[in-house]
Amino acid sequence: MHNKPANLTLLIVEDDFVAREALKQKVQTMGHQVSHAVPTGAQALEHLEAPLPHAVLMDIHLQGDMDGVETARAIWQKFDVPVLFITSIDDQLTRSRAAKTGRSQYLTKPVNPAQLAYHLKSFYPNGPTPPLPRMSAFDDVVFLPQDKGQIKVAVPDILYLKSAGSYCQAFMVAPTAHHTQASTMVSKPLNRLLEDINQKQSGGHFMRVARSFAVNMGHVVGRQGNELVLVNGTKVLVGTNYRQQVWALMG
Repeated sequence: MHNKPANLTLLIVEDDFVAREALKQKVQTMGHQVSHAVPTGAQALEHLEAPLPHAVLMDIHLQGDMDGVETARAIWQKFDVPVLFITSIDDQLTRSRAAKTGRSQYLTKPVNPAQLAYHLKSFYPNGPTPPLPRMSAFDDVVFLPQDKGQIKVAVPDILYLKSAGSYCQAFMVAPTAHHTQASTMVSKPLNRLLEDINQKQSGGHFMRVARSFAVNMGHVVGRQGNELVLVNGTKVLVGTNYRQQVWALMG
């Protein structure tokens, strides 16, 4: 039996008709509903209307002017709807582009129901909630305190957090226009920074995986033994007291 959230409504964006219909049938067999299944980013945006889908299953190579990453970025600017990329493209540049599109995760084809179940559950670990329009430019931003001021960081750009006593080190997915370093030291302890992040729309992705580490589970691409493998190849050891909860989430 697949460990999945029940009764999700999904929007499928896939340019290949056969692949689109196969994915539609697969998620319906898993017990989910499909609101629409379309081949272009423009059509996907047209169908993002109330009631919003719980998630979008997005190919990257699409028909039309926008690829899947550009479409996901347009979705995230307006709605708190997570995107699960399902694609045959598997290079670091594309993964880095995709990682900057908000609440998103990445799967390479072919995918099986167990993989889909795990990633969909990670979007809603406590059960599905209705997605909402984004209300503010600061909905998914945290201002990280430093000794000489603050820096603005988008929550989805944070890969993981590492405790450093009364400080905390935030590691980024990739350099951005606002933050060019791989990590930054924050003058706030890990538990308090997690409280700030969890108030944000994509903060639910963060999970304490060890006494000194919290990981953005949206950037986890696999597991090797007792380590989580992140999108940039970093491995984080899951602490003994945290493994049962983390493995349960991963299915």
